[in-house]
Amino acid sequence: MLTAHTGGTHVQKEAAAFLSHSLEYARRITDLPLLVRMDAGNDALENLNVFCLSEEVDFIIKRNLRRESPEEWLKIARKDGMCYEEREGKRVYLGSMEWTDKKLERPIRVVYQVIERIVEADGQILLVPKIEVQVFFTTLRCPPWQVIKLFRDHAISEQFHSEPKTDLNLERLLSGKFATNDLVLCTGLVAYNLLGAIGQISIQEPDAPLRKTESMVSDIPAYLRDVVGIKCCEPMFPFKLCTWEALFELHVITRKWNRL
Repeated sequence: MLTAHTGGTHVQKEAAAFLSHSLEYARRITDLPLLVRMDAGNDALENLNVFCLSEEVDFIIKRNLRRESPEEWLKIARKDGMCYEEREGKRVYLGSMEWTDKKLERPIRVVYQVIERIVEADGQILLVPKIEVQVFFTTLRCPPWQVIKLFRDHAISEQFHSEPKTDLNLERLLSGKFATNDLVLCTGLVAYNLLGAIGQISIQEPDAPLRKTESMVSDIPAYLRDVVGIKCCEPMFPFKLCTWEALFELHVITRKWNRL
């Protein structure tokens, strides 16, 4: 799903409804277990309740500590967490606890990682310890280190945010009207998905070159963009890809490119 807001809109606006609709669409696609990972800007209680009411969806949401003291979390970690020394002068504490609120439908597990540094990696001794705290809301019951690792994998999906902007020159939308930019963006995403589908089809052809699939598919959108002649100064360029002639041309070019 895609939703667009003006630049000054907070990320949390209408987020709960968006999550509910997204989960409904996801369930139409697959019956496999779902894991939702979200950054600290989406740790609102209304978002947590969306997942609390859905028993078939797990989540990991990074918590915004706001004004919470890192020193207080260090005390909790020292008391209840598991500690290991990653190197001299660097201690890492891992642990979990149950957290509840009167506005929550049910208690939620909290996983935390507290890092205490008294010596930097270059050997510099610190007069005051440096404390780093990461806290996550989750429904997963796996060990804390595994929850943290799963959340870090969330960064891998960030590359998908940039691909439509780079491969289709959608870095900046030129219109001053929100509705126009919204239309161009949605059409551009359709074009991007078509390019990906063409790439997937072409690599299954018998004359496909023997090279890594990931590399070939990632090169196709940029290559087609250059060959077709799409320019960022043409605000309506995504519509070029919406005609059967253009789609046929793209398929032919892809087949020729595979023979190179």
